[in-house]
Parts: sequence; C-alpha cells; structure tokens
Amino acid sequence: MKVYKCIKLGDFSFQDLAELTDFAEWENMFVIVAKLPKKRSVSQNRYYWGVVLTMLSEHTGYTKDQMHEICKMKFNLKTKALKGEIYEFGGPTKELDTKEMTDYIESIREWSMEVLQCRIPQPDEIPLEYYAQARML
Repeated sequence: MKVYKCIKLGDFSFQDLAELTDFAEWENMFVIVAKLPKKRSVSQNRYYWGVVLTMLSEHTGYTKDQMHEICKMKFNLKTKALKGEIYEFGGPTKELDTKEMTDYIESIREWSMEVLQCRIPQPDEIPLEYYAQARML
C-alpha cells in the first residue's frame, strides 16, 4: 500500500487516507482516485529532438524548430474557440503522456516514410552520430 504524505482536493488538503475518510463534507462529494499517466519521458524527448526532428530537418532543409511546428500541426492539432471563431494550433508535446508521445512519434515516422521517403530509425536502430546528439539534449 502506498502512503501519501499529502492529498490535495481543490481547496482541501489531507495528511493521510484516514483523515480523508473522516472528512465531514463527503455528503455532497464524489472523489475518483486514479493513477496519473506518466508525462513523456526524457528519452522520448531526446529521441524526438535528437533523431526524429534532426533527420527531418536534414532531409527537408527546414530547421528542427520549423519541423517541430509542422509535426505539431499535422499530428497534435488542437482547437480553441474565441468569440465564436475556431482557431487551430499545434498542441504542445510537453503535455503528452508516454503513450501519446509514442503514438505521436510513430505517426511522424510513418508519414516521413510514406510522404517524404525519409526512413527514421526506431530508437534501438539509431546510428551512433544521432545517438550522441540526442544525449546532449
């Protein structure tokens, strides 16, 4: 059993699960306890910037930042409404969890091969020069 030092629910904080179960205002509350998904990993981010974007940049002539924006618009498109108008933008990859980041990268790899004829290796196939660059990020 995991022991949590502090449980925070909105404006309420509890020091342990016993204190949480004794909370007097439960009558009008519903609480779900769930494991939070892990944010993208450091190794995923290194692979993305050091291999995926580097290879796309070298293949297309765009910078890594430009390719990052293109990929976000194509594979992580978000929309927001403002005064009745809908705006589209590339969502931040830092908000993706590990599964979402894996799916995002795999979509980019497939698109890169099919559309750009640029094969991006899997992490375990990375040439040494890309691995060295990815480690620096």
